[in-house]
Amino acid sequence: MRRFFSAALAALCGSWMLVACVGEIPTELVLVVDTDSAPTVLDTITIVVSGPSAAEQTVTVPYEGAPRTLGLVAATAVLGPVDIEVTGSSSTGASSGTVTRLVHTRFEQGVSRLLHIRLSADCLGRAACVVGETCGPDGACISADVDVTRLPAYLGAVSVPELCNGVDDDGDGSADEDFHLSTDAHHCGACNAPCKPGVLCSDSTCQDSPVIQIAAGEWHTCALRAGGGVACWGANANGELGDGTLTSRTHPVLVRGLTDAVAIGAGYGFSCAVRADATVTCWGSNSCGEIGQPVLEARSVPTAVPRVSGAVELNGGNCHNCARLSSGSIYCWGENTYGQVGNGAMSETPASPTVVMNLANATSVRTGKDHTCALRADGSVSCWGNNTSRQLGDGTETSRSVPTRVVGLPDLTDATMRATAVGAGADFSCALTSSGARCWGANGDGQLGLATGTVWDGVEPTVVPGTSGATALSIGSMGCFGCALGAGGVVSCWGCNGSSQLGDATTTASPTAVRAVGVPAATSISLGQAHACALTASGEVWCWGGNTSGQLGIGSGLPTSPPALVVGL
Repeated sequence: MRRFFSAALAALCGSWMLVACVGEIPTELVLVVDTDSAPTVLDTITIVVSGPSAAEQTVTVPYEGAPRTLGLVAATAVLGPVDIEVTGSSSTGASSGTVTRLVHTRFEQGVSRLLHIRLSADCLGRAACVVGETCGPDGACISADVDVTRLPAYLGAVSVPELCNGVDDDGDGSADEDFHLSTDAHHCGACNAPCKPGVLCSDSTCQDSPVIQIAAGEWHTCALRAGGGVACWGANANGELGDGTLTSRTHPVLVRGLTDAVAIGAGYGFSCAVRADATVTCWGSNSCGEIGQPVLEARSVPTAVPRVSGAVELNGGNCHNCARLSSGSIYCWGENTYGQVGNGAMSETPASPTVVMNLANATSVRTGKDHTCALRADGSVSCWGNNTSRQLGDGTETSRSVPTRVVGLPDLTDATMRATAVGAGADFSCALTSSGARCWGANGDGQLGLATGTVWDGVEPTVVPGTSGATALSIGSMGCFGCALGAGGVVSCWGCNGSSQLGDATTTASPTAVRAVGVPAATSISLGQAHACALTASGEVWCWGGNTSGQLGIGSGLPTSPPALVVGL
């Protein structure tokens, strides 16, 4: 193993409590530092080590593109904590700035462990993370804590990890054998040639294909690219981002192994995609069987949903999931306490994928918190599931386990009642007609277009003021607000507004649709519980509203009042 730091640190040996000296029996951390930046991006690397005695030592060395290696030895009987701060600096060109990685760990008595620290190009120039976190791979803030017992044992030069640099680092006779340059987004076509966050590497080329669909879950968001790749960002406690981790992200990360998606959907803690062969794959929470797996465990990577084929559309609710097939039938699965799966039963036992009864010629499906609605070819709307707030629109408060038609849609004597789109929220539903968005169910926040708190009379859906002429409609499955897309791509929203999800720079609820200020002309919209996102014709994604989990994709978890462009797309 090349000891790049040996000359720089020779004078410190014996005086710096954490520097390995020849002849010692080490309780040791062998530190290997590299970067996924191009070799010329970083000029110098500075390492600051704070040991158990609170003493701090610093060393700065030139960086020449190769990995740098240093041995750190515990000098006292106190083995921790040890804080290691590695900073790469660039002083030239447009990429000037610094990138810092923090590690909080300890030594293990009588054991030498290998600690690999990679400085990510995505962190260059980024604002610092909160205390206890550090900027990690893909530019996401992650915990700085490292369990020393989980690090690989250091057994000599051959235990150095293979790094993508054209050099045989691990001494096995091959260079870069652990990297797939044709598909690795961090090393696409060549070592240290990363694609932008969320961009797929295919055939050694960064496929910068445009975004063609967006799907907002409750606290996360996903985007489908024309090339079949999917990128997600936001909350990830259940693996709903699909990157194989449980780490929340404030900017897009690629869903692992998914390159042939043609449609996407998202729910409360889970995400799904229709693949090119019309099968369905899902990832994330599975506490109610919502990703279709009989074993109720979360999955952090895409997993095939059994028994569903011919799918063209997906939509996820609180704890259930539905797919519309090309035949016009609908399959649902997951929680069925209120009959929201539509299989004729109400049961606390999660339902496997099953066809919705008494429903044909469906042209769209939308899931609310505990209910589901479908648009039919004749312009009518049928709903099923929880009806305690009259969200099924049949004039009763009786929950249904099979579809029931919404009163007044369509009225064959009134063409303005014929629906062209449907949406379902926490406890209300809406349909888009030529006269605007018509809604029914609960109205605690004005989500029906009536004065806040006014109760729907159950006779026919009410028109939301300000939505006349709208061409598209969206409601979050756990939300209490809706948005419509009008002429020229203008986005207007109504209902609750505690997180500024209406986009009008206030937190005041509104029963009248108000324009989301600052959103470029949109082609589609998608809503979460308290955030909204719009897709433009150029493939940009703009989001606004709540951001506690990074679901806006702006590179931080900080709130933003005006709509902002998603970073990395």
